[in-house]
Formats: sequence, C-alpha cells, structure tokens
Amino acid sequence: MIRETQTANRTPALTSDLWHVVHARWDGVARKKPLFVREIVSEHDARETAVDAARALRGTVAPTMAEREEHLRDQIFVRQPAYQSLITAERLKRRLR
Repeated sequence: MIRETQTANRTPALTSDLWHVVHARWDGVARKKPLFVREIVSEHDARETAVDAARALRGTVAPTMAEREEHLRDQIFVRQPAYQSLITAERLKRRLR
C-alpha cells in the first residue's frame, strides 16, 4: 500500500510495503539545482517484476526526454519495501557500477 509519511527530519516522503517504481518528474521551474516531484507509479511483490515495470515506463518516457537537457530529464527508480522517497528533491546522481 502506498502512503505518505515523513522522514526523521520531518520531510514529506512516500513509501510502500511492496517493491515499487518511483517516477521523478522535473517540476518545470528553471533554477540552478532543478527540483523533481516523485510519485510511486506501481507496486510489485518481487524486485524482478518492479524492474520490468520500470523498464517499460522508461520506454514510454524516453522519447519525450530526448529534447531536454540531461540534468532536466525524468528519473525512474526501483525501491525496496519501506524505502522512503522524498516527495520533492534534487536529481539523484547516477551510481557507477
């Protein structure tokens, strides 16, 4: 179940008791550090199905993102159960593997 909560610092966040896909959309306001509004778009019993859903979402979003500068493009995350995602935050830096 998706629910709104607060972090330990009392910052508004979203969480789910299942694996979930988070879509972070640029808020459209030009600033030095752009802000992204996050929402949980789907929940899944297993990580694998969440990853499949995230890839499908990426496929639908990617064509519209090509026109934007890289730092303004939407981001899509797969999060484990009980992970708290801030509702509004800066763009996350990509981890190199």
